[in-house]
Parts: sequence; C-alpha cells; structure tokens
Amino acid sequence: MKGLAFKAPNLYQSNTNYIYYTMGNGCPVDSPNLGGGCYVQGNDSLDAEKSWNFELGVAYEQAGWNAGVTYFRNEYEDKIEAGLNPTGLTEGTTGTGQILMWENAPKAVVAGWEGTLNVPLMGFEGDILSGNTNFTYMIENKNKKTGEPLSVIPKFTVNSMLDWQASAALNLSLSMTLYGYQDPRQLSGTGAAESGDALKQRGGYTLWAINGNYELDKNWSFGAGINNLFDKEIKREGTNSSNGAGAASYNEPGRTYYASAKFSF
Repeated sequence: MKGLAFKAPNLYQSNTNYIYYTMGNGCPVDSPNLGGGCYVQGNDSLDAEKSWNFELGVAYEQAGWNAGVTYFRNEYEDKIEAGLNPTGLTEGTTGTGQILMWENAPKAVVAGWEGTLNVPLMGFEGDILSGNTNFTYMIENKNKKTGEPLSVIPKFTVNSMLDWQASAALNLSLSMTLYGYQDPRQLSGTGAAESGDALKQRGGYTLWAINGNYELDKNWSFGAGINNLFDKEIKREGTNSSNGAGAASYNEPGRTYYASAKFSF
C-alpha cells in the first residue's frame, strides 16, 4: 500500500508579521547570544510538509489463529523547523537580538517492521482464552542530513495480552509491554554536539497491567484495573538531553488503580 500526505504551515509559521522569543531554546551554537536573545519569525515562502508512506505485509488466518508482519517506510520532505542561521538583527536596551526564520528541513525517514500474533488457547477460536501479541521494530528514524533521530523512541516495543472471557458477563485480562532501549540525540536544539551525560541511553524495561470488565445488565457495566502492576517507577533525569538527561527525559509513573461505571440507554 502506498500513500501521499501533506501538512500545510500553520498561521504563525507562515505569517512574516509574527515573531516570538525562543525563550529556553536559546540561540544557535554558531550564533551565540549577543545580549538580546534570539527570535523566530514567520516565513511566507514555506512549502507544505510532505510524506510518502509505503507498507508491504503478509497475513495468515485460520481457526482463530492470526499472524502477520508488515514492513513500513515513511519518507518526509520539507519538514518545517526553526532555522539556525540568523536572517536579521534587532536593537534593544539589553543588547542586540538575532532573528531566525522558519524553514523547510532536509529529507527524513522512518522505517521498520510491525507484526502481530493472535493465538486461541481455549474455546472455539479463542472466545474463552486467547493470547495476543504485537510488536514494532524500528530500522530508521532520522534526519537524512544530520543523522539525528526525529524523536527519541524505543528501538522496539512488544505488547502482549492474555484475555479470558470468564463468563458471558465477566472479562479479565493480563497485559505486558516491553520497551527496548532508547538512544538520545547527538545534537542539542541549538545545533551543538552533545557530550557526557547528555548522551546517556535509556535501557529497556517492562510494564504489567491487569483489567476486568463486568456487564451487570444491558444498561450497566463496570470496570477496574491496575496499571504498572509491579510498581516499576522510572524518573526523568532532566527535561532534555542538554541538561544531562540523555534519553531519560520523561517519567514512567508508578502503580495506579482505576475504576469505571458505564450506563447505556
């Protein structure tokens, strides 16, 4: 399967009369702060972001068994991002400011494999007990010019669920998600080469959850569950790689409980 998509610039990216202060992002490493900071201005010459999406897969289904694997590749062109080369200067009481401009970046690619395996363990085609697994494995995720990842994501992810239809009204499930290691960006948002702790990799980890749903009658149903069953708490070491967090720039909350009630009419 092939597809073509595009995303037009938003109003503040395409309006040359709109300009904002970069705040915490600072100035590019090759154009250090001149006392007045840096600004980003709209650009009415921007092209729309474009992507070409390609998928090729095979699938098998028989007596409740379902298996498949798919190769996907997304090619991006003209991705919109703030430029790193000043196009003008401002004068203020605190010093000279530098004006950057939104621009279209070089090509980028995201490619990998996706797969699924559904197995009936008990009952007709698994309608009592079944096991379901899917995975994603990333081959490429980068800006073709810099080699930098477009986003910090796991190298692979595996989701598995054991689903039990205990009765006509009660459904129980046990799920597991395995996250592979994550590599940080090699360059900061200002274009500087990262070093030290900013290059730390986040290792893989596994989370478990249980869930139950009960249909009392045609109107009422109830649910409850526990996320992160074994309380695997992971704390971020900073807000981004530049302050030493590396790929560990987000939290994984500890064990949580939830319950729900639903009324239909």
